[in-house]
Amino acid sequence: MAYTDKAEFKIPRHIVSKNGINIEAMSNVITLDYKDSQVQILSNDSGADLDLYLPEKKDGAYFWVRNNGADSIHLRDSATTYQVIATNEYCMIVCDGSTWSVLVHG
Repeated sequence: MAYTDKAEFKIPRHIVSKNGINIEAMSNVITLDYKDSQVQILSNDSGADLDLYLPEKKDGAYFWVRNNGADSIHLRDSATTYQVIATNEYCMIVCDGSTWSVLVHG
């Protein structure tokens, strides 16, 4: 998609997303939806790898996920595992409306 030729929208202040960060200890599988924070700082210390399910695909959607726990988090949807996030790792996943893609992993 290309941008229009109209003047850009300028934001003269920093952006603050109210409730934009979720810090949570995982004890079970989590399914995200679009009411959830776009930044997820999770601790999986359950003793087993756990799944973090993404919501339905939507153009422009993204999530940042960090794992502060001892056990891995599998970032996935019903058909695909996109990234396994190990201890102290993070990733940003983005969607173009038809596909989730890992943009950053570290």
